[in-house]
Amino acid sequence: MSAQFAAALSVRGLHKSFGALVVARDIGLELPTGARHALIGPNGAGKTTLVNMITGALRPDSGSIALLGEDITALPPTRTVPRGLVRTFQITNLFPRLRVWENLALAVASRTGADRNMLRALSRQSGVMDEVAELAAQVHLAPDIGRLVQELPYGRQRLVELAMALALRPKVLLLDEPAAGVPSMETGQLLEVLQALPHEMAILMIDHDMDLVFRYARRITVLVGGAVLTEGSPADIRADERVRDVYLGKRHG
Repeated sequence: MSAQFAAALSVRGLHKSFGALVVARDIGLELPTGARHALIGPNGAGKTTLVNMITGALRPDSGSIALLGEDITALPPTRTVPRGLVRTFQITNLFPRLRVWENLALAVASRTGADRNMLRALSRQSGVMDEVAELAAQVHLAPDIGRLVQELPYGRQRLVELAMALALRPKVLLLDEPAAGVPSMETGQLLEVLQALPHEMAILMIDHDMDLVFRYARRITVLVGGAVLTEGSPADIRADERVRDVYLGKRHG
């Protein structure tokens, strides 16, 4: 299939075991361009293992992963990120003693190949700083652009992390627990930012915040015991008794 007509991300038959422990069993997943897809499941379901395999941090025993039609199964993160596969992490991976704009400038520099060790030089590059300002505005961080990251509330720090991921210009963005540690009063703003992301970007969200998942995702895959239990629309998942039994509980019935 040509890249022009290929899915943004295609995962087929992924299998992974550590000795006798099987952590991924014949997992398949496909994200078209512009997908808003969520991956949910109980603790130990294999969600992190799957994301690690997709991003190249962990090599599957068998199966394949394709990004826009290109096989990336054997590629490490250093080679998948430039191709447009970008991941955020459950725990913020920021430079807390630097200012917001400095974090964003470093992310832009990592994409463009500019010297990341010369922040002063970056601050004098109008192209870099214009992009930094655009990124800050995109995630509603413009008022905080001059603040140290460590001074920001945790929810705002997650927005900095998201902006840094966007600086890498992903074609497929993996959101790993974007609401983890974010106070419930701030998830509304996070959802607003996520809903405004470019329509052509395919997004896979992994999160335990079911309110966020059901409001954001157009399609949901449920992983249990390292295998896909089911996949469908939010309405399908809400109505599935097996999902309620193993994960959602009666509250979402």
